[in-house]
Amino acid sequence: MLVRISTRVEVFAVFLANFKVLEMKVCRAQGGRVSNSFFGRSRCERVKRAAVGVLGRFDGYAEVVYEVEGREYRGRLLPLALAAGGAEAVLVAPESLAVLAFGSAEEAAEALERGELGKVFSERVESAFGARARVVVAQALGGYRGAFEASFENHFDNVVAHLFLDFLGALEGCGELVLDVSTGLNVYAAALLEAARAFVVRSKLRRILQGGAGVRAWIAAVPPVLGGGRYSVGLYDFTSKAFFEFPLRDLEFKPEDFVLSPLSGEEKEELGERLRGPVERLKRVLAEARVAFNALKYNAPLALYHEEIVNLKAADPAAGLEALRSIAAEVERRRRVAVEGGKLSVRRLRLNRALVVNAALALALLESLREFHSAGVAGAEATPSGLLEVFGKVYGLLGLGLNARFLARDVAELTSGEGFLGDAKRNFFAHSGFLSAMIEVRPGGSVAYRRSAAPLVRKWLYDPET
Repeated sequence: MLVRISTRVEVFAVFLANFKVLEMKVCRAQGGRVSNSFFGRSRCERVKRAAVGVLGRFDGYAEVVYEVEGREYRGRLLPLALAAGGAEAVLVAPESLAVLAFGSAEEAAEALERGELGKVFSERVESAFGARARVVVAQALGGYRGAFEASFENHFDNVVAHLFLDFLGALEGCGELVLDVSTGLNVYAAALLEAARAFVVRSKLRRILQGGAGVRAWIAAVPPVLGGGRYSVGLYDFTSKAFFEFPLRDLEFKPEDFVLSPLSGEEKEELGERLRGPVERLKRVLAEARVAFNALKYNAPLALYHEEIVNLKAADPAAGLEALRSIAAEVERRRRVAVEGGKLSVRRLRLNRALVVNAALALALLESLREFHSAGVAGAEATPSGLLEVFGKVYGLLGLGLNARFLARDVAELTSGEGFLGDAKRNFFAHSGFLSAMIEVRPGGSVAYRRSAAPLVRKWLYDPET
C-alpha cells in the first residue's frame, strides 16, 4: 500500500512538472513571462519586449524566414521580423549612415546640427523596409564613403555612454531584450552590447532591495544570411550581475572630470563654469544615496529614521538623471562639425564613460532605496522589534546575513542598557550604530538619535573609512 501511494505521488509530481513546462511555453507564446506569487502560485505576466539591432545600410537585406524558439518570423532584419510577434523593433543607426541618406556633406551637416538625423533615418527605414521601428541614432566612429566622404574623430566611450543614456528612454518599461549583433559594423555591435549590459545592470539595481529580477536579455545568434531562405536563430542568455555596492568610489569629482580629452587652462575653466550647476545638483542627490546606502551596508539602520541624517524624500533620482543628461549634452555641444572640399568632418571631446554610467547606476540604486524607505521606514518609529523585522528581512535579501545577526545582538544589548567602551566611531559601526551617548529611548520603547548627534552620524556614514 505504501509503494502504491509513493508511485502515485511520483506520477503526480511528473505531471505537475510537465504542466509547468507547458504553462511556461504557452505564456511565452502569448508574450508573457511566468512568475511566482508570494504564495508560490505561478502567473503569466505581460512583458514588454524589444528586439534591438544595428542598422548597417538602408537596402540590400534579403527577406528571409527566421526560426526562433519553434516559431517562424519573416523579414529583412531580425528586429523587424520579431515585431510581428509583439516585440518593439529598435534599430541603432550610426551617424555614418548619413553618407547614404543625404546627397551632400552640407545637407548631412545641417541635419546633424539640427538634431534631425533620427527623423531622416526613421523615414528611410519605413520607406526601404515597409515597416516602422524606433530608431536610436548612435555617434559614429571612423571614416566612411557614400554620396560623399565623412570622418568622425570620436571615441568608443562616447558611443557607448550616449547609447546607454538614449536606451534609458527608448527601452523604458521593457522587461525583455533580444540583442541582434549580426548586422552593422563590429564597433557598433560591441557598443550595443556594452550599453545593453549597463542598461540591464541598472534595471536590477532599481529593484535590488525589493528582490526584482530586472530586465532579461538574450543575444540572438543569427547565421550569415546569404540571400533568401530559412535561418535558425539561437537565443543565448546575456547575463549581467548587480551587486549591493555603491557604484561610485567617491563623490569628489569635479566638473572637468567628465571630459578625458586634454583641455587648455581656458577651456577647462570655461567648461567647468558651464557644468558647475548640473554637477552640483547631481552630487547633492548622490550624497543622500551614498549615506542611505552606507546606513544599510555598514549596519546603522537607525539613521534612516532621521531626515536630518539622510533625507531620501528630497533626493529625486529623476532630477539627478536630468542633471547627468545635461552634463553629457553640454560636452556634446562642444563637437566641431565642418565641411571642407565636399567632405564632412565631426570631432568630439572624449566623455568619461565610467563616471557617466556609474553615476546613472548610483541613481538607480537610489530608486530602490527610496522605495524601501517609503514602504517600511517613512513615518514609522524605530522600535527594537520593528528594526529587527524590517532590516532583518532586507539584509537576508541582500546577502548581508551577518548584519542581521549583529543587529539582533546589538538591539538586545541596547535594550539591556549595556554600553560600549573604546573608540566611538569604531563602536558605532561595530554595534549597528547604537551608542548610548547618541541614543535616547522614547516613551513607548522606540529609539532615536539625539538631535545633537545627527551631524556626526551623517558625517560618519558619508565617509566611514576616514
